Amino acid sequence: SYQVFKMKLFSVTLLIIFLNILQVLSVHREYYDILEVTPQAKENEIKKAYRRLSQKYHPDRNPGDEEAHQKFLKIAQGTYAIKVP
Repeated sequence: SYQVFKMKLFSVTLLIIFLNILQVLSVHREYYDILEVTPQAKENEIKKAYRRLSQKYHPDRNPGDEEAHQKFLKIAQGTYAIKVP
């Protein structure tokens, strides 16, 4: 019946929303790992980690190293994602 269909559709919608929330939380967790800080890290700890790691992986310090360049970009992206909810 139509009521059963609506209930199933509602259940599937809730499941999709829940999975999307889990994915967002997982991505944010990855950024904390990239910055080598915990999710409880204060803003100054995040800034220190960003400065330290961005200097370490900066393209000028690692010319021609594509892996270091990608890591540098991830560090910048992670810092922005964590600081700007």
